[in-house]
Amino acid sequence: MKKILFSIAATLLIVGCNNDKVEEIIEQTTPQEVTVTFDYSFWESGSMTKSTGNELYTAFYNRYIKTKTLTPRGYALTLKNLQTGESSHIRGYWDKKEGIKLMEGTYEVTGTSSPIYNTEIKVDSVYLSFKENIVIDKTTSSINLSAQYNSYMLIFDTNNTKSIEYNYGTYDGIEGYYINLPKSDNIYYMFIEKLLNEGNPAANRITIHRNSGVTSTIYISKTPFENGKYYYFNDITNSFDIPPMEEGN
Repeated sequence: MKKILFSIAATLLIVGCNNDKVEEIIEQTTPQEVTVTFDYSFWESGSMTKSTGNELYTAFYNRYIKTKTLTPRGYALTLKNLQTGESSHIRGYWDKKEGIKLMEGTYEVTGTSSPIYNTEIKVDSVYLSFKENIVIDKTTSSINLSAQYNSYMLIFDTNNTKSIEYNYGTYDGIEGYYINLPKSDNIYYMFIEKLLNEGNPAANRITIHRNSGVTSTIYISKTPFENGKYYYFNDITNSFDIPPMEEGN
């Protein structure tokens, strides 16, 4: 009888050990919930660092973009779990560090970060987009995404310039159809996600008001601008040659 009881106790001990191991294996293989927060950084190379106005842009980038001074506050992201196919749609603010619980796995991240505006289009903030794959595991507490530019940038000299505006209506000076370009240091600038009123060939132009009272207009509807690039419009000195007159008969 004692041998039988000992045998039963030994069997229970073995079964108990096996159950513990099974539970440990299940715990290791089952995806766990993880709380993560989001942030982003800019790629260190690309078209945004090469142009005639390199020094002007580089100074602007280091002071206002890299420090995230002139970047959007909010984001809208979609995270698709590549194992299950399920998608999560997440909105938030970069500076709030609002935690989100997600299951462990590999995700495809897509989305945008754009300035919020009510009545006036924002031209003083860059527009961003995101598209990459990330891995979330039990050690993940924050995710740093790589920002891509979803806009391009126009830069103008401030020398001999009183003001510059972006017109998207048929007539100049009509309220609601133009935006004054912001000025920073020694440049006027604007970020453009897309041109407004694209169907009107008379719209979409840059109007430059000189200190001398002269006004110049540059039409940009058909200019092949590309996202992720900046375009520097620098002032040049104009002159002309006068040929000698011919002797009359």
